[in-house]
Amino acid sequence: MVSIDAYLPASGRSAKRAESAAHQFLLDNRHGFLNDEEYARVTGAHPLARLGDEAFMINLINSDGDKALAKLLVRWRNAFVLIDYGASNKSSADPGDPNFMKRTPASPQYTEAAATAAAHDVLDAIR
Repeated sequence: MVSIDAYLPASGRSAKRAESAAHQFLLDNRHGFLNDEEYARVTGAHPLARLGDEAFMINLINSDGDKALAKLLVRWRNAFVLIDYGASNKSSADPGDPNFMKRTPASPQYTEAAATAAAHDVLDAIR
């Protein structure tokens, strides 16, 4: 599952004010996602270098451990991009296996790499 939202600046603002507003929007969203009650815990949260002007990755997992999500927040100049990337893998495809159809979240490395690739595509498109 991939969700991509891009928030482009409203016209009529100076570049400096628009960049400041985008920065604040990133901080507000980061805080909100770190306190998201749908997910039981944050399994990782860290800034990313070399992606836009500032970027922050948050990895979340739900209380059942069957739903994982990477949220990547990126600011480039006065635009804000949010990538949600969730993925899971089947534990077993064998109907006789007790783990048949149980799902375990994809690794944070996988979801981070996929979200980062999507962010690069979006940034390339708006540059």
